[in-house]
Parts: sequence; structure tokens; C-alpha cells
Amino acid sequence: KDGTACYIFTRFDVMPYWFMKCKNYFDVKSCIIWSKGGGGIGDLQGNYALNYEMCLYMVKGRHLLNGKREGAVWNIGKCRQEYHETQKPVEVMEKIIEKSSNVGGVVLDPFAGSATTGIACKNLNRSFIGFEMIKENYDVAKSRIENHCPQGTMFP
Repeated sequence: KDGTACYIFTRFDVMPYWFMKCKNYFDVKSCIIWSKGGGGIGDLQGNYALNYEMCLYMVKGRHLLNGKREGAVWNIGKCRQEYHETQKPVEVMEKIIEKSSNVGGVVLDPFAGSATTGIACKNLNRSFIGFEMIKENYDVAKSRIENHCPQGTMFP
């Protein structure tokens, strides 16, 4: 809907695909670089360490970021992949949510994974709608949310 933002984490090799698809529906504003530190896996001698992730930031209509203007390189350490193979730190998701939503607002995560976005939403007093197709990930997400928010359940 107009006035909203969308963030898509992606690898460098598929970023052009996402850019081409999304530009038909959104105004792609920038590419955030999450500098997460560490090395990673892969060709240890024939390639640079992939110690970052790219995140396309796009908007529908006019969307204003909350707070002061910040740079597009975020130096936030990675978290232990405790629940999911592409798990993001809660701090990264909180930054996105604080910049692009308001207290009491709704955040949609169509690839919820282990519900890190949901945890960040609860920390920041936002509602959360998440979709996850993989049953094992759904079960982890459900457990994380329920353990983080023992006052009630968010799942049927």
C-alpha cells in the first residue's frame, strides 16, 4: 500500500534479479550493506570473504524514514545460526522496523524463518504477520514467539 517500505535481503549474484522484478512495483531507493563481520565458508583461498549481506530498500509511494538520516552500511555483528541457516540478529531487524514503522503498526514478513522479525516486533510494540512454508521452521518460530511473549499466543 502507498506509504510503505519493503526490505529484501539478497546475495550479490541474485540482487540484479530482485532489482528488475521489484522496480515494476516499488521505487528501489538504495541497497543497504549489512557488514556482519566474520569470514564465512566457500573458496577460502580464491575468493574474498563474504562478510556482508545486501538488503534492497524500496518504497511504495512516499515513505519517510523515522529518526535521523543514517548511512547505508550497517556494522552489526552476525548472530549464531541457532535457529535458522540465514538467521539475522534481532538488532538488524529492530533497526529496519524502527526506521520504517510506528508503534502499534503491522509488519509483514512473508519468509518468517525462525521469526526474528516477530521477536523484534514484540520488542518494539508492533504487530507481526509472518508466513513460513517449512514445517520445522514454523515450529521453531512458534516456540520462539511463545517463549518470548509468554502472556499469550500468536498462533492458532
